Amino acid sequence: MSKNEEDVCANLDGLSEKEMGVLDDWVKKFEAKYQVIGRVVS
Repeated sequence: MSKNEEDVCANLDGLSEKEMGVLDDWVKKFEAKYQVIGRVVS
């Protein structure tokens, strides 16, 4: 839950299946609460 720049990383390589599941749960929670109006593309 850190917002420190050194803790932020967009690379998901190396995350375990459990960690990916946790991220998926957060996505579902936010999508249920907030309307998706766009996606960030890099």
